[in-house]
Amino acid sequence: AKGFQGHGFYAAKNPPIGATFTYFVKDKIKTLKQQRQEAERKLMKEGKDVPFPSYEDYVAEQEDQAPALEFVIKDEAGNIVRKLSSRYRTGVNRITWSGRLADLNPVTGNRNPGDGIMAMPGTYSVTLYRHHNGETTALTEAVPFELKALEGTTLPADNRSELVAFQKKTAEFQRVFSGATNMMNTAGTKLKAMEKAVMALNAPSSDWMSEIKDLDKTLQDLRMQVYGDRRASRLDLDTEPSIASRFQGMAYAGYSSTSAPTETMRRELTLAQEAFAPVHKALKQLVEKEIKAMEDKLEAAGAPYTPGRMIEYGGKN
Repeated sequence: AKGFQGHGFYAAKNPPIGATFTYFVKDKIKTLKQQRQEAERKLMKEGKDVPFPSYEDYVAEQEDQAPALEFVIKDEAGNIVRKLSSRYRTGVNRITWSGRLADLNPVTGNRNPGDGIMAMPGTYSVTLYRHHNGETTALTEAVPFELKALEGTTLPADNRSELVAFQKKTAEFQRVFSGATNMMNTAGTKLKAMEKAVMALNAPSSDWMSEIKDLDKTLQDLRMQVYGDRRASRLDLDTEPSIASRFQGMAYAGYSSTSAPTETMRRELTLAQEAFAPVHKALKQLVEKEIKAMEDKLEAAGAPYTPGRMIEYGGKN
């Protein structure tokens, strides 16, 4: 057990895999708040009065942003393939690029893009930038480096560029597919809120409730095409493979692979793309026209606010 081995037991994390950049930051940048606090400490040390910050100084401090570092990685043709961010820290530091492109899955205000597919081995360059209060400053020239594939691949692809092209095609479909399924969730939330808004109107609402129910039925039909008939699968009935089952299993298998894509993987991607095309068209019609038209009706009737609907205002009543 670990607890009885004393200094004889040692464990540490494995070093990160990828291209590791070692950099040195000389200049220390102080925020306006830090500058004020240093000046106040100096005045107190000298026994002088410390003035209370003005409103303008307070606003400036609130809007002042801490500096940040960004590493921009480009391929041999000068195309940006990845951007990495880091806190601004002086001294010697390190950061590792995993050798992967950015993930194209949906992002939120709390989540930065993670790792996507592996980049092609080859010559790349990295440039270090500093961002501070809307200004960007290049701290280095572009420094070239070589990205190499690890040895020991059991079934290496004969044509690595063809593999990367297939993975990019898969990643692009993943971007569109994930965005659409997230939009389905957003549309469902809107429709539920619209039902409640209709109930709050001081007017007959049965027709509008029926319209919203029809919109929701269309949305559920689209969900079934994407994810399959889950009720039938619970009853152990035979069902056709869904778009999600065709694509996601294939994408997961190919995410970290350095082997050539199989014919089954290529076929599954093609089938998923073909099946998704009419779903995407119908979802676009539902979201951009039909739900929007219902939102316009609610707004004209003075209904309570529902998510995603802009409230109109014409000035004083």
